[in-house]
Amino acid sequence: MADKVRTAANASLTLVDQALMSLTSFVVTVLVGRAGSKEEFGYFVLGITLGWLVLGIPNALIWVQYATKAPRQTSPRRLAALQGGSTSLLFGMAVVIAGIPMLIGGFIVAIESWIPSFVSPQWITTYSLPIAVLFFSMMIREHVRRLAIADFKGWMLLQIDIFGCLTQLVVVAVLLQTGKLTVVTGFYAVATGGIVCAIRLAVVSKTYHFCRREILVLANQSWRFGKWLLAIAVIYLASDMSMRGLLTGFHGAKELGTFSAAAVIGNIVNPLVLAATMFSRSLAAKIFAASGVDGLLRFVIVGTIGIAIFVVLAVAGMSMIGPWFLQAIFNADYADRAVITSVSLGLCVQALIIPVEGSQMVMEEGRKLFNVSVTHLTLSIAVGIPLIWLLGASGVGITMALRTIAVLTIQLTIFRKSIANRLTPAVLTSGATT
Repeated sequence: MADKVRTAANASLTLVDQALMSLTSFVVTVLVGRAGSKEEFGYFVLGITLGWLVLGIPNALIWVQYATKAPRQTSPRRLAALQGGSTSLLFGMAVVIAGIPMLIGGFIVAIESWIPSFVSPQWITTYSLPIAVLFFSMMIREHVRRLAIADFKGWMLLQIDIFGCLTQLVVVAVLLQTGKLTVVTGFYAVATGGIVCAIRLAVVSKTYHFCRREILVLANQSWRFGKWLLAIAVIYLASDMSMRGLLTGFHGAKELGTFSAAAVIGNIVNPLVLAATMFSRSLAAKIFAASGVDGLLRFVIVGTIGIAIFVVLAVAGMSMIGPWFLQAIFNADYADRAVITSVSLGLCVQALIIPVEGSQMVMEEGRKLFNVSVTHLTLSIAVGIPLIWLLGASGVGITMALRTIAVLTIQLTIFRKSIANRLTPAVLTSGATT
């Protein structure tokens, strides 16, 4: 009973924390959008979105493994070694990933100096440094957050994010007051949210155990455990960026801004979605350890049905208030009900995958998830090209919704088959009835 109370309390704190982060992100996004053009706003949201997608890489190789292993550690020393090894791997990964946009920007500058006739998109060189800083900050901050969530330290999570969010808001307010709020300074303002987490990490890392041999062992385990999840993260990154690339290519950066504004509405439910995504994996690990596949099956059925009901209600509400809301915070040029409805549907319906995906990760079915992700990318391109060409921003939302429904159907089928032989007929009948 006490364990259930602690789990519920941590879930509530995680939700509150995610709401705080999403509210801060919303305020920063709106202020940057009001300070610049629609094209600039589109690039800002694209950069932030790319940052969140890049987090899928350490999630695959570090955080999923930590969330799975941490609850099983009965020895404080083993837990400290897991924390130290995970932090070491994360720091190295953050340096490498943050260096990629810098290398791309430097490569473009070199080509322009060698070939004077070569003209590159200006935004690539303009945003390469701030995006590199943003990537590094987001990875450090999310590492501290993921360890706190996996260890069910909801109160610590809330404390560090309160200070992190306040730091972002203060910096943005100063930039706004001095007339220096731009896309570039907006990226730096978001990155300042990671300062508090970096300080926190420096303090708590004194209790971690760092051993070169154990770090190498963990790195090897991480690769074997997460290589398929890494491939999935890369495919999902390519999938989402391909649709935004198609939208910009077919209709220009201005339409990307239209999509980004509609996504502001769709992301109103982001606190619930992100909290559910992160917490459900830790919860699925606990359920699997306590009740096996029987518990996971019930978790997937009840979770998917509950999320489906929520999605219907959320999209209906966003469709009603969306045009008025965008007109109030931006201007009438953003207030398109069809775009808002389709984009909100595409963003919200993705939450349906959370229970089954979390359960498959706990069961270490990385290769099966990879096979499904290939379908995810294929549908994004095959369905996205005609829909985005014809419908613009609305086509992106519709493509996201269609691919999610197809992927969910496949994943549920695979999950059902993978556990069918290990369940009793009574449980199968109960699950089907539910």
